Amino acid sequence: MEWLEAVVHTTTFGSDLVSDEMMALGAAGCEIVDRADVPDPRQPGVYWELYDPAMIDAMPDDVLVKAWFERGEKERETINAVRAQLEQLRAGRRGPGHPAPGAERRQGRGLVRKLEKVLQALPH
Repeated sequence: MEWLEAVVHTTTFGSDLVSDEMMALGAAGCEIVDRADVPDPRQPGVYWELYDPAMIDAMPDDVLVKAWFERGEKERETINAVRAQLEQLRAGRRGPGHPAPGAERRQGRGLVRKLEKVLQALPH
């Protein structure tokens, strides 16, 4: 089976929202890559028995939401639906019947800026 991978650059604040929206659009799965989820063992009071400092150093500064969609006949429709939903998020709206809470709008600037990257990166 072949998969179409969408990678959305977002923030810790927006990662669950983006993941939820991608799943609602039919993603077979999502992964959130967020260095805030991995405690840095170099900080006081953090201890890991097995630890590779390169793991944290290699993590991206942005929070990434990766979503996988099945490729096939409806691939173009899927890409267009992902684009449309990301545009809705940029505008501070969620999917049908899911208006964005005020906090999402107040903190939306970082989320909007980061989402633009994936809009340009998706195949046309």
